[in-house]
Amino acid sequence: MVRQVRSLVRAGLVVLVGACLGAALAQDSYQQRITLPNGETAMIDWSAGQLRATGLAVAPSNVESDAQGQVLARRGAILDAQRMLIEVIGGVQLDAETTMLNAMANDVVRSRVEGAVQGAVVQDEQWDGDIFTVTLEVPLEAVTVPPPPPPAPTAEAPTGLVIDARDFGVTPALRVDVYDDSGQMVLASVTALYNPSLPGLAGDAGDDPVDDAASADRMGASPFVVAATGVRENRVDLVISTVDGARLLSRIGGDPRANPFTVRNSFIIAN
Repeated sequence: MVRQVRSLVRAGLVVLVGACLGAALAQDSYQQRITLPNGETAMIDWSAGQLRATGLAVAPSNVESDAQGQVLARRGAILDAQRMLIEVIGGVQLDAETTMLNAMANDVVRSRVEGAVQGAVVQDEQWDGDIFTVTLEVPLEAVTVPPPPPPAPTAEAPTGLVIDARDFGVTPALRVDVYDDSGQMVLASVTALYNPSLPGLAGDAGDDPVDDAASADRMGASPFVVAATGVRENRVDLVISTVDGARLLSRIGGDPRANPFTVRNSFIIAN
């Protein structure tokens, strides 16, 4: 039994992020399956902005006591889960052109990611006498490359952003650019949750997700709600109408890179 468990641990682990694949198709969630180079698969919960990995380990054969074996197995499970988090993060799309693996070639970015993984929160741990299981969770916001800080809000600036991008086959990314139909950039480096499944959303189950998102407390008193007219060829960046683009650009002061939106007040409804 122990030999079989050791083989399983050496072969690798399956990362569980959020819920199962069936739940990934639900209207109130948006999850992405990632296949790692070794064939393992992962799910990232873009609705909650969380990445969760489960690691397994067994105690070494030369331990002096069961207690020592348990401690060492727990340490091994944590290290294994951290390793998996790093691998999964590397496959995440940072923006339309870059994955986090490319971005982590920069030492500063890699240090930020490794620091976030080291600080991952233990969500669950179990010991059955042979196998120690540890589940770690890290917010996606903690591992991304932060865009420039948003400017101080003005009286005209929207307090939140909701983009209805349903039916366009959007690929989630940590940062999204928004253009208008003429090709002019309206917003740069928007960080958002996709189909947010967060506490505090208004409305009952079955209500329109755009209305629910716009009514969320974190959207503030004056969110900007807009329907996308399409998605660019990269499947990441969004397109809105020229009229809506002009209105939005005017309200944020005319500079696409000086937008007031963060992951805390911007939602994309994508399915």
